[in-house]
Order: sequence, then structure tokens, then C-alpha cells
Amino acid sequence: MKIKSPAPSIAREPSEQEISDYAFHLYEQGNCEQGHDVANWHEATACLKAGIPRTQLV
Repeated sequence: MKIKSPAPSIAREPSEQEISDYAFHLYEQGNCEQGHDVANWHEATACLKAGIPRTQLV
């Protein structure tokens, strides 16, 4: 008997506004240090796709 694996879940892509808000939060968490905008954007995108809420960030 063959067991079907569950269908992969299709995660919703975060909106630009959601990414921007999250990236700004990362900027604030980094003591508003300049020069990390692209890194914050990528991290924000990855966190949102992984479902990591801002409240879990310290």
C-alpha cells in the first residue's frame, strides 16, 4: 500500500508593506544603525515566509 505524502503547503508571499514594516523593526532592533537596509529587507522577507513574528525577535 502506497502512502500519499501531504501536499506541500503554499505559503503566501508577504506584501511589500509587510516586508517594509518588518525590515524597519529590524533596523530599530539594530539600534538604527545605517547601512543594513538590504540585509534587513532580506531577513524580513525570510522571517515572514517562515512565519516568525516580530515579537519573537529580541
